[in-house]
Amino acid sequence: MLSATVILSLTLALLLSVHVFAIGDKPEPLVGRRDESLASLPKEEREKVQGLLNDFKEVRITASDGITLQAIVFDPKPSQRNGKNPLIVFISSWGMNKWEYAVPAHDFAKRGYTVISYTARGFWGSGGQINLAGSLDMADVSTVLDWALANTNADVNRIGLSGISYGGGMSLLAAAHDTRVKSAASMSCWVDMARSFLGNGESIRKEAVRFLQGLAYLTGEVSDDLTELFDDYFHNKDLDFLYTFTYNSSAVNYLDQLNTNKPAIFIANAFSDSLFTPDQFPYEFYDKLTVNKHLEYAPGDHAGPELPGLLGLPDQVWKRAGDWMDYYVRDAKTDLISSMAPIVFNVFDSSDIEAYNTWGDVTNQFATFSLDTNEVLTATAVVKKSQDATPLATITAGHNAGIWGGIAFITATVRAIIEQPLHFTLGLLKRQNAAVFVSSPFSSTQRIRGTAKLHLELIPQTASNGTIVMYLLDVDALTGESKLITFAPWTFKNAVVGQVLSLDAEITMTSYDIPARDSLALVIQTHDPLFLDQNPDKAQLSFLSGSTLSLPLHA
Repeated sequence: MLSATVILSLTLALLLSVHVFAIGDKPEPLVGRRDESLASLPKEEREKVQGLLNDFKEVRITASDGITLQAIVFDPKPSQRNGKNPLIVFISSWGMNKWEYAVPAHDFAKRGYTVISYTARGFWGSGGQINLAGSLDMADVSTVLDWALANTNADVNRIGLSGISYGGGMSLLAAAHDTRVKSAASMSCWVDMARSFLGNGESIRKEAVRFLQGLAYLTGEVSDDLTELFDDYFHNKDLDFLYTFTYNSSAVNYLDQLNTNKPAIFIANAFSDSLFTPDQFPYEFYDKLTVNKHLEYAPGDHAGPELPGLLGLPDQVWKRAGDWMDYYVRDAKTDLISSMAPIVFNVFDSSDIEAYNTWGDVTNQFATFSLDTNEVLTATAVVKKSQDATPLATITAGHNAGIWGGIAFITATVRAIIEQPLHFTLGLLKRQNAAVFVSSPFSSTQRIRGTAKLHLELIPQTASNGTIVMYLLDVDALTGESKLITFAPWTFKNAVVGQVLSLDAEITMTSYDIPARDSLALVIQTHDPLFLDQNPDKAQLSFLSGSTLSLPLHA
């Protein structure tokens, strides 16, 4: 399928180019402002696309500030009530264009939808500068809706928005800004952009955000403000600017408007998303929504669970999103949605799909372990804090211990496809750079569901600022090999050197079953290539007794 080949080839090329992109360099746009029209393709390829995606047209839509937005439109002859079609508008992902959703758009059109897929401002052939889901982007969504209602068979009372990543986040935001939107299906999205960039104690997600920076420079027009944001971020300075700059780009700050407008909200994200971590959704956003809502998670990384659907392959996320749109936009009331659970977990290394009604059903108990001497995790019911804490381990910063989280956006997606997590051997980890704690073998399967919590008693021996990276692993009872379950960074600032710091950290939400007879391992180090290491070289951290791990379980 040609469109699949084009999308996949471009994505791989950009991934490779970004991983050699140096911070601070600003190359000329590789594809930005290039002609993205079908006419720009060679004749043979153009005819193949036209054969695949019949009955569409390319249009330019004039935005409120005069720039034009590139779009493709499918507008089938109405066959439903009042001579109008339900409307779906797809918003392009970061660095992608109007052709991104060509395959699903064509599929929706065959089901009777008018469909518009457009390139967000600042990218490819759309005018203006990248607005980071700001006010101009919100005005653009409303302008596209206005254009559709004036120029197609779209029904003003049946409007849905959808997208992946950048387009998914903007779909949620636009549903808060435009009362005409009846539903938003948002995939691999965010609800709190500041937390996405600076969660976990203001840890810097170096590799993931470098990827965004590279795509922006390669495919679009970057504003001075966005250039400043990237520069401050990578140099870990003036982070208040990021909080201010991204406030209006976060749906969590528009909960009142969403609850007033009452669009039906569908969100699907990956457990191992390198940027839009899953922990930002449950309590601060999902639980506070009073609308019809659905939230699901799948193994993999950013946009990985949705990629097959973009390529025209079977995809359960796209299937459920389509059923959601049929129910709330096309008004095809079926049992598929009325019986769909509000929360769905797709389990790693399994075809099982778990359904829950509330977050309290997901994690219904915690198992507590104390970090003890001799690299032991001890299951305990009560942890007593001693006045005389015992030193457990001291590690030196600046070097990786032999464990890492992989390559942003790639490793977790590939591992989900092959159903094999990253493997490590605990005995090979450099103990001068990592603290290791291992539990006794479990007598029954431990069904981890949710976000693990780590309480650390530690002493920064040489520096007041630092970063730790925490890993949970499943230690195989037969081979001794350790499989990565989940991990997360955490940064502390302004600690008093030489004094005890009590640190409460969270390890990224997951869904994983540790088999009976296997053990659980906790590894703590300071350096993972995914994150900016905020420890001075050779800084030392000491971990003390009184530290505990709370493991979220579904019994």
